[in-house]
Amino acid sequence: MKCLLIYNQKSGKQNVVKNIDHIVSMLKEKYEQVDKKASFFDGETRDMAKDACGKYDTIVVAGGDGTLHEVVCGIGGEKNKPKIGIIPAGTINDVSKSLNISKNIKKAVQTILDGRTITHDLFKINEEYGIYASAMGLLSDIGYQVNSKPKKVFGKLAYYFSIPKFLFGKNAVDIDLDVNENHISQKCSLFLVLNSKSVAGRMVDKRNNMCDGEVKLVIFPSDKKKIKLREIVKIVMFFGFGMKKNTKKYKIITTNKFNLKLNETKNLCVDGEKMCCDTYSFEVISPGVEIFY
Repeated sequence: MKCLLIYNQKSGKQNVVKNIDHIVSMLKEKYEQVDKKASFFDGETRDMAKDACGKYDTIVVAGGDGTLHEVVCGIGGEKNKPKIGIIPAGTINDVSKSLNISKNIKKAVQTILDGRTITHDLFKINEEYGIYASAMGLLSDIGYQVNSKPKKVFGKLAYYFSIPKFLFGKNAVDIDLDVNENHISQKCSLFLVLNSKSVAGRMVDKRNNMCDGEVKLVIFPSDKKKIKLREIVKIVMFFGFGMKKNTKKYKIITTNKFNLKLNETKNLCVDGEKMCCDTYSFEVISPGVEIFY
């Protein structure tokens, strides 16, 4: 069997770079051939992953959710997708947290060697693939606004330090949503698509099934152009205490596809990376990809 190890030079505190030879040595207990490639710039990982389809049995991703997103984008539309192993080396690592994959490098590699997999759903937004979450509105752009230098020094605290500037003085988003044969037109402070237990480092939906062919839309309504303090509190409570089924504070819709139209071009955060359109077409890809966990 053949394995491709892709590691991000910039992820998290970069401990994985120091241990790359040890990781390769461990992987050789299972794989006859282990090739390693380092990614240095945006999009490079995507090309590496796409080229690996049909050539490798497994892609091991040593990086964060952004690196995993690049791999998913590379293999999402391809046949003969390799299995994916994850060595969490990012700042937040939501996907590995949802799958209970250890941050310890040795334990994470052992998870791959043990061989148990889950067929994790993917999703497609326009021509882009994703795996765990998308968001628009309040706090949604924090994932790609914080650069790698403070993350290297402070870890996830770099995100928390940046929260205040993303909270206040923001406008609500006007959405036109077609979902489950219903049309929803309203303002919202946050529009969230969940295919994960963990988002932004918080376990917001512990019962989420990432391989059931559906996602959850969580919509936080707003009645004014400017987002009010009470709406900010609702979002903070959601991330602080998790999703509640019986609540009037936000809407929860379970679906496998939807179409979203906006009155102007808006950024959508997909797995922590930025898209920018005025129309978004979404569908769940199930089965998606096999991930060791």
